[in-house]
Amino acid sequence: NRILGTKSRGVYEAPGMELLGQGITYVYQAVLDRRSTSLFRQLSTHVSDQIYDGRYFDPSTRTAINAIWQLAEPAHGTVKLGLFKGHAHFLSLT
Repeated sequence: NRILGTKSRGVYEAPGMELLGQGITYVYQAVLDRRSTSLFRQLSTHVSDQIYDGRYFDPSTRTAINAIWQLAEPAHGTVKLGLFKGHAHFLSLT
């Protein structure tokens, strides 16, 4: 938040990013199992903390990013979302 000067207010302030984030979340839910999802979240948190602290080139950050890419490799598809009154709703995944 401090780096970009934004706060998480969802669809109203960053509609494109909110839709992309929800769409990729639906794809990951379809592809990753429970343990992979847990690991993905832990690694993502680690990377975001490291970037926030300015440690992008730290070996642990680079390793975590590579692991995230390995987990996300099978995730591809087309997500359709419906929009209504500031909320995005899942419609389909192909």
